[in-house]
Amino acid sequence: MSGRRTSRTIAAGLLAAAMTLAACSTAIVGTPRAGETPPPTPPSTTRTPPETSTTTSSPIRPTPASDTSPSPSGTTSQPPASTTSSSPTMPPAGSTSPMLGHHDTVSRPEVTAGGAVTVEVPTLPTSYDVNSYTSTGYITEVAALTQPSPYLVDPYGAVALDTDVMHGTALYTDPQKVVYEINPKAVWSDGVAVSCRDFYLEWLVNTSQATDPKDDGSLAFAVYPNTLYHQVNRPRCSNGGRTVTVTFSTPTASWQNLFTGLLPSHIAAKDAGIANITTIGKNATKGRVLKLAAAYRKDFGTLTPDKAVSAGPYVVASVADTEIVLKRNPKWWGNPAGPESIRLVATADPAAAVQSLRNGEGDVASVTDQDPSQADRLQPADGITRTDQIWPVSEHIEFNMRRPLFTGKAGKALRQAMFQCVDRTAILDKVARPVNPEAALLGNVMVAPWDPAYTDHYRQYRSANAAKAKSLLQQAGWTLGKDGVFEHGSTKAHFTLGVLPKASRTAIGAMITQECAKAGIDITVADLDASRLFSGKFQAALFAWSAPISPADYAYTYVGKSGGNTSGYSNPKVDALFADIASDVKPRDETGRLNEIDEILAGDQVVLPLYDWSAVNLQSERVHTTVTNNYFWGGLVWDAYAWAVGS
Repeated sequence: MSGRRTSRTIAAGLLAAAMTLAACSTAIVGTPRAGETPPPTPPSTTRTPPETSTTTSSPIRPTPASDTSPSPSGTTSQPPASTTSSSPTMPPAGSTSPMLGHHDTVSRPEVTAGGAVTVEVPTLPTSYDVNSYTSTGYITEVAALTQPSPYLVDPYGAVALDTDVMHGTALYTDPQKVVYEINPKAVWSDGVAVSCRDFYLEWLVNTSQATDPKDDGSLAFAVYPNTLYHQVNRPRCSNGGRTVTVTFSTPTASWQNLFTGLLPSHIAAKDAGIANITTIGKNATKGRVLKLAAAYRKDFGTLTPDKAVSAGPYVVASVADTEIVLKRNPKWWGNPAGPESIRLVATADPAAAVQSLRNGEGDVASVTDQDPSQADRLQPADGITRTDQIWPVSEHIEFNMRRPLFTGKAGKALRQAMFQCVDRTAILDKVARPVNPEAALLGNVMVAPWDPAYTDHYRQYRSANAAKAKSLLQQAGWTLGKDGVFEHGSTKAHFTLGVLPKASRTAIGAMITQECAKAGIDITVADLDASRLFSGKFQAALFAWSAPISPADYAYTYVGKSGGNTSGYSNPKVDALFADIASDVKPRDETGRLNEIDEILAGDQVVLPLYDWSAVNLQSERVHTTVTNNYFWGGLVWDAYAWAVGS
């Protein structure tokens, strides 16, 4: 499959960072980030605004199968539709990370042992569980280096089987079934084997109907559940816990979005006094499930070295208010990590993070806040290298199609007029390009600009055209009032543009208000929080969506009855196209259907894309490997195990 951020062909510019509405799994921008508060009851962990999300979306999607595969135990005689073997393919010479080659399998490379490295992050995580209600901060930076996942994702959205963790997987169809074979060498840092029970715990936590009797009926495991697990039947364990078999109640194209960031089930089971958690079903609401949930919340709802047992190349060594230290995991069975230790330091102010590198205190930092006023402060000094990335986070304007103002013939004309009066080029030049001179207008919300299939469906909306906007309104029966604002009967061309708070959006809102006033449209700009966005309590909104890994997950945003459809948009043809994508479980190129969907969206004038975010990455001369920021999973340290670092 190939989606907006999942092209197999990569342009020269780098894409980016860990799973998050962009000032907020698809994610509005992926996991809840930087201490921001997620919506009260997010409909899914698939897609969220980066500013409001506290958990990242699963960093995986189907990839073309390799030619050979293991023969998983417990399978039927039906040949698998897709298999991935345990014969890892190493990246080509010159790759800066083990995944930039976009292979179907990957393992950690051999790296020369180096010294400690200090990484500046805006906020530190407060839990070990990325989906916890209590999770804040940059949690995937820890999870990506300590928690095992069947699949890994790179900053470009390419997915590969992690053969350090998995011996292989096989996909079967009719009915859909996935068989996971765990690497026999895989163990947690306390010596306990990684097993099917760890997969089972992930499934149970996300499907359990149990509620906490002490907390007003909230979910007992205190997580924002990934609703994709509700399409998964109870996992079956075999082969001494080394084989996991899952079947699906309905065909699910996003099956590789599952089981990312597994947690050590034996820790919670021991604290709950439960010998075998696989005997607890999702419909259990009393007794043992509540004991397990209580232990789960206590063990993983916080971050402590004794409970944060690792099955990754690093282990949590210490946790303090202002820093977290990760050290090489002595029980790690793969190639040892490069840096001896990784020190994550909380530095909320981007300018302070940059200054830390200039002072020789920090080694790596990344700035993703699109604030043009800070552009000059991001210039590197001697001994510091800067790399700019385009992030998979799309700044855009969205109209609430539930509001009469934007519906019918008159409402469509108002949306069309807005497309004409917004000066996208001026916004790009004044907001995005001061931070990244290579930033470009976004002309497709489905297919990435570097994908050969990319088609710009918004190319006619580059600059403001007030005369054209007025003409469209007049043709639909709007008349210009004495106050200079168009009206249609008793309805004025006036609305509030809600913005998720972010410095760059203040500037964008002011530009839109000024330009559209020339077209007789009166706009008030006001702050908008995520809960109002998700509940549809807005007229128009300026925010950002993160890209999902699987193309099927775009349905979360644009399908009529989807819980994440903030605009209330509905088009039967779009719904049907997404249904086709979602039911196609075999890996394939979806850009044809995605382009068709994008062309319909552009014609319906429901969303006006502006540009993708940028990540400015800075590194000291001690770090010899080019650092990239992985928006989907792991952020700035997603491949830190492969860094070459001076002593």
